[in-house]
Amino acid sequence: ELVEHASYDATFRNTGSVGADDIHVAIPYGRSKTATFDVHDTFAPNADVNEHLHKHLSGGLFAWATNDARCTVKYVHFVDGTSWGDPSL
Repeated sequence: ELVEHASYDATFRNTGSVGADDIHVAIPYGRSKTATFDVHDTFAPNADVNEHLHKHLSGGLFAWATNDARCTVKYVHFVDGTSWGDPSL
């Protein structure tokens, strides 16, 4: 089985008034694939959090590098017990 490796340095900013503790994101990689990440950390309001995201994925073998990866937030859990989910899902 061939393995692909998706690796990103991402900066998150919680623009809400309540801290967050879990974020699910999707980042496109390759020509038409998406890597999903579940990021557990403390995301205080109005503070940047830098994360190194990486995942080994099953699939083909190719190299793809870009400095313009776009991250899409799919779900956020807040420390007060509330959550937000992407309404397009």
